Amino acid sequence: MLRQATTGRGSWSPDAPDASSEAPGPEPGAPWVQTPAGPAPASGPTVRSLTGLVVDDHAIARRGLLSLVAETFPEAAPWLAASTGPEALELARVHQPDMVLMDVRTADLPSGPALVARLLAVAPSAQVVVTVGGTPGDDVKRCLETGAAGAIWKGSPEAEIALVLRQIESGGRIIDVQIAAALQEREEHHRRSPVALTDRERTVLELLAEGCSNREIGERLVLSPATIKDHVRHLLRKLDATSRLQALVNAADAGMLQLGADRSR
Repeated sequence: MLRQATTGRGSWSPDAPDASSEAPGPEPGAPWVQTPAGPAPASGPTVRSLTGLVVDDHAIARRGLLSLVAETFPEAAPWLAASTGPEALELARVHQPDMVLMDVRTADLPSGPALVARLLAVAPSAQVVVTVGGTPGDDVKRCLETGAAGAIWKGSPEAEIALVLRQIESGGRIIDVQIAAALQEREEHHRRSPVALTDRERTVLELLAEGCSNREIGERLVLSPATIKDHVRHLLRKLDATSRLQALVNAADAGMLQLGADRSR
């Protein structure tokens, strides 16, 4: 089952219809609607001229996706493949692909959302689709907000993935309904369970937002680097983050922190 965005690039809303509902069509203004299997609309680049790029650090996954797109677009030129973020950016810059399939957690990436932004910067016409192999996190949501045209489960049936790719190639924005449901559940969990930080953790978070390193934070708080490292580790766990940047974004999303120009207001 799929969902199709009715809004433009860079939009995301957790307030999608329930994943188990069978809505007959889009509600006015609804951010997501379920799209039944069927022929893709006739727009976008012609299949014969379609070019593409697969980005995944697992060789088996790359070969599987390359085989799938070859069957989905049999008249298109062979797709390119990259195993790292820098390699993907160089191929995208040189070849200007129409579509990019990108593992959201490929090793050696700056980060999933950052790579989406950089790919769109070097290949503005590309439709970037993130592939998800595990539990979708905030990085998937931020990829969609950054401009990704869709998100698909790697474990979905091949016929369903092929349908998604044909619809995206024709100008749609598609997200697998299971991914949408998981992201919506995360949003609801964050709303139900506000994060409780100690005063010290809040201070460390604010200093991280200023760009301070562990050593600089330790000097300002007169604490050892090991103690600051422990505070940062606790912050990452409480904010459900895997990096400092993600912790800051999650804290800002939860209203606990103001980033950028908003901090001076």
